[in-house]
Amino acid sequence: MLRQILHKLIGKSDDNSSKGIAVKSLTSFSMTVASTGLAFVIGLVLTHLLGDPKLYGDYVWAFSWVNLLVLLSLLGFDKLVVREFPKLRKEEKWGALKGVYRWSGSIVFLFAVLLALAAYGVSLLPLKAFADTNTRTAFQLAIIAIPIYALSQHRMAALVGIKQVVLGQFPEKIVRPGTMLLATTILYLVAKQLNISSAVLLNLGAIGITFVFGQWLLSRYLKKHQSEPTSKATRNMLLMATIPLWMFNISGAIHSKADILMLGSLMDTTREAGIYHIAFTLTTMVNFILIAFNTVLAPSISELSSKEKYKELQTVLVKSARIILLLSIPISLTLIFGRNFFLGLFGTDYTEGGTALIILCVAQLVNVLTASVGNVLIMTRHVKWALAGLWIGLTANLILNAVLIPKYGMEGAAWATGIGIVCNNVSMLIFVLVKLKINPTAFGKTYK
Repeated sequence: MLRQILHKLIGKSDDNSSKGIAVKSLTSFSMTVASTGLAFVIGLVLTHLLGDPKLYGDYVWAFSWVNLLVLLSLLGFDKLVVREFPKLRKEEKWGALKGVYRWSGSIVFLFAVLLALAAYGVSLLPLKAFADTNTRTAFQLAIIAIPIYALSQHRMAALVGIKQVVLGQFPEKIVRPGTMLLATTILYLVAKQLNISSAVLLNLGAIGITFVFGQWLLSRYLKKHQSEPTSKATRNMLLMATIPLWMFNISGAIHSKADILMLGSLMDTTREAGIYHIAFTLTTMVNFILIAFNTVLAPSISELSSKEKYKELQTVLVKSARIILLLSIPISLTLIFGRNFFLGLFGTDYTEGGTALIILCVAQLVNVLTASVGNVLIMTRHVKWALAGLWIGLTANLILNAVLIPKYGMEGAAWATGIGIVCNNVSMLIFVLVKLKINPTAFGKTYK
């Protein structure tokens, strides 16, 4: 049925056109649906196995720090390879591509190790956030994942960059949650309970298995090509190119994790962080269609803009945005009106996140309405404007979280995050309209 909808909304065209992108996005979307479903079930199992929302809060707070530090350790190379590899692939410079991948991967790994060691050192300090033993233990175990997880993200970007989008996403979206679900389900059936250390270790194991599988997938494409050393001039050029991308990663990471991290740090315990995380996770279903399309769109945006085919680019973006909006509205309405049911599945305590869920759903709808603005700015080499938009949202997010969380708890975090999302996306949309003269939203014009 979904494929029929796509075929009605788009016409015949090549691989970079709206049809080619929509067909790929259908697969990407299906994978995202499966991944979201797996994450939902994992959350159900973990919340019931851990029992206390505070313990679940310890778990999500620790891995929120891991996700933040992983994005920092990538140094922008993940976005750089997605942007630059399509050109190398088209020119069949596989040796140069493999050389850049190995060189950038070694830098990512080294920096990830240094960040993990620094994080462990911080956890030994007498800080309020680590006053509870379970919180400290969860954090210290979780940061072990940083180097391997960073390399997994770097590898995923490389596969996407050579237009193996589905394979690139498969390990992280299917293998990792699938492995985690299998392990937690077995424990649920056997032990009926789980402590915080075991929960973190299970995730570490899933990350390790995902890394090995993902490297095997990439090696199938690169093993037959001899790696060429990257020249000093090329390295310097690439390092300079990563600076704004790294700043974008840092800003985006803080923007996306500020609510959970500040809730866990500013409140007396991580209990509200655990409840809020479930509410936030549910609302991400509103924009997972946008995420599925964005992953596929990125290489094509880069290629079409490099050829200055801006009318074709707008047509692709607008048709994609219409499909995204059409499918996202029913999801948001279902979550809002069924919030007590969905939250209650995780336990009675989690229904306290109902108000936060409504606020975040509305914010995610605004995200969907503004479409792929961040992707467009980055892939058309207007990173500084994407960064400016992100900083506008980040500033609002951090200030409001600091002001509202101590007084309003998770509802304050939801308002802060929601307003930050709106400020971020609206400002980037304005930049796209002004700088590129492109309207990428569902209300833009299409060309034949």
